[in-house]
Amino acid sequence: MKTNKTKIVSILLIVAFAVSSVQVMAQQGRQMRKERAEKRVEKREFRKERMQELLNLSDEQKEQIKKLRLEHQKEMLQFRNKLGEHRAKLQTLRTADKADMKAIDKLVDDMAELRAKQMKLKLRHEQDVRALLTDEQKIIFDTHKKQRKHKRSAQRSGRGERMRLHN
Repeated sequence: MKTNKTKIVSILLIVAFAVSSVQVMAQQGRQMRKERAEKRVEKREFRKERMQELLNLSDEQKEQIKKLRLEHQKEMLQFRNKLGEHRAKLQTLRTADKADMKAIDKLVDDMAELRAKQMKLKLRHEQDVRALLTDEQKIIFDTHKKQRKHKRSAQRSGRGERMRLHN
């Protein structure tokens, strides 16, 4: 009788430990995602401030660019939301017992069209910002943008190398 009680207590302790471990890991995951999001916001703010310093923007230029950025962010949010909806729907379609390939193809085409519109909007915003700059500022803006693009590309290729090494 005592061994049965001991076994039951042991099993209950193991289950309680497993449940609490899962909860702790989930909490840590949420915390890490939150910290990464905060870091992204900090980096974005730092880049914005650094660019303003590099360009030596006037107060009027800063205000005009701020207005453009706010309007751009509102428009981009609509695209991100729509793409999120499409990704969720695509996941549902992909995991159905009988996948509706016509619906999947249509959704993929719609997503590609949204991404193309999003890219056009981003490039239009960039040109709107450039239109507010002096010729000297445009050179700095374009050079810095090219350097950042090159740096991101190098980081991505390095990340791919690391992933290949770990697999």
